[in-house]
Amino acid sequence: WAVVRRELPSRKWITEEFGLFAWVPTLTSVSRQSIFAGDPPFFFGQSLDTTRKEEQHWIRLWDDRGVRKGDAVYACQGTLADDDAFIKRIIEKIDQPRCRVAGVVVGTIDQMLHGIVNGTDGMHAGVRHWAKRGSLGRLLDAMVERGFEVILTADHGNVEGVGIGKPN
Repeated sequence: WAVVRRELPSRKWITEEFGLFAWVPTLTSVSRQSIFAGDPPFFFGQSLDTTRKEEQHWIRLWDDRGVRKGDAVYACQGTLADDDAFIKRIIEKIDQPRCRVAGVVVGTIDQMLHGIVNGTDGMHAGVRHWAKRGSLGRLLDAMVERGFEVILTADHGNVEGVGIGKPN
């Protein structure tokens, strides 16, 4: 966020920033399910190794809060999916008259990070370049213009590390 924030053109958004800690281990499948379910990982132990249940979790989360199934939408950017085409798909979803809440997974940075070989400097350069292209800013603008309160978060940390094997 620190890198992306600097690259977004000046907008009239009101922003607040907060730090928080992710569930350990900070695996995508664990963290994203927690985000979309609104629950700790022990509530979905049967699916900890997949992200396929995110939409189901998201719909249930909002159904439990009185939002009907068709009023909550979910979209996840596919691996190597074009940002502009994905944003167009999101806008079509949030323009539906019944849409009240939207859960969106923008996967570009995550895909980029999985291929980083130049450490933190390479990560920052890639994220900076992506942010300058403006797709995230266009998505945020579209959501704010339609009256959405936007909460931007990450599904896991980004601290460079060296693995030591698979713990028991």
